[in-house]
Amino acid sequence: MKKSFLTILAIMLSISLYSQIFNRFKLSSFEPVLSNPAYGFQYSKPSIKVLSSLAWIRLPSSPKDHFISFTLPYRSNMGINIAAEGNSVGITNMLSLNVNYFYHILLQNQMHISFGFGSKINYYQIKFNSLQNGIFDPIFASVKTNGVNIDFDAGIHIRDRFFDFGIAGFNITQNRAKLSDSVLFYIEPFSALVYAAYRWTNIPGTFELQPQIRIIYQQNSIISFSSLDATFNKDLTLGVSYIETFKIDKFAYRALLFPVKLRIKNFVVGIYYETAISRIAPIFGSSYGASLGYVLNKRKKIPSYF
Repeated sequence: MKKSFLTILAIMLSISLYSQIFNRFKLSSFEPVLSNPAYGFQYSKPSIKVLSSLAWIRLPSSPKDHFISFTLPYRSNMGINIAAEGNSVGITNMLSLNVNYFYHILLQNQMHISFGFGSKINYYQIKFNSLQNGIFDPIFASVKTNGVNIDFDAGIHIRDRFFDFGIAGFNITQNRAKLSDSVLFYIEPFSALVYAAYRWTNIPGTFELQPQIRIIYQQNSIISFSSLDATFNKDLTLGVSYIETFKIDKFAYRALLFPVKLRIKNFVVGIYYETAISRIAPIFGSSYGASLGYVLNKRKKIPSYF
C-alpha cells in the first residue's frame, strides 16, 4: 500500500509542478507580463485583466488557475504590474501575490531594451484529505502542510521594428514544502524562458503575422511552444501553437493550442482551447482558458524614442 501511495503521489506532484508553468505560459497569450516581467513595456495606459484556465479536464482534481493582473505605467518608460493568483491542482492549493517593476530605454532608432524584476509571496496548502476516500491508507490521508514562501522573478526583453527577443527566470529561490521527513515538494520550481519572435506586416495597422518560438526549462525538462499569430486591424488576433515536452517523468506531452483575442473599444476579450495529440491524450483531455481586460484609454503606439 505504501509503495502504491508513493507512486501515485509522485505522479500527482509531477502533474502539479508542470500544470503551474503550463497554465502561466498559455495565459500569457493574453497577458504577456506573466511570461516575462520585462514585458510590461507594451502598456502605455493603465490596464486590468482577469484570467482563468481549466486544464486537463479528464484528470481528477484537474488544474485550475486564476489571475487578476493590474499594470500601471509611470512616466514614459517605467511602471509596475501587480498580479494575484489562485492555483489549485490535486492536493495543492496556493495563493500568490506578484509585484513586478519594469523599465525600458532606447538603444538605437526603434530598438529598445526592457528590464523587469519582481517579488512573489506564496501561501500554499497541501493536504491528502481532499482526495477520494479509500484510495490511500488513513495514515497518509491525515498528512497536510501549509506555509508562506517568498520568491523572485527577473527578465529582459529586446524589441525593434521586426524582432522580439527575451529571457526570463521564475521562482529563482525555488519554493519548497516539506510533507514529511523524507518527502520534499517543490511548490513552484525554478523555470527559465527564452523566446524569439518576428513580426511581418503588409500595411502597418492592417495585417500582422508573427511566428514565435518559446523554450522553457523546468526541473530537468524542456517545454517548447511554437506558435503563429495573425492580427487583423490591431483588433482581432487568431493563433495556433504546437506544444511539446521532453523528459518529463518518462512521458511525452504534445498538444495544439488555439488562442483568439478580440479588442472591442477599451475591452480585450480572449479565449483559448487546447487539445492533447500524443498517445496519453485520453488521460488528460482538453484545456480551456479565458481573459477579460479593460484599458482605461485606448492603447497608443509606443513612441519611437523608446
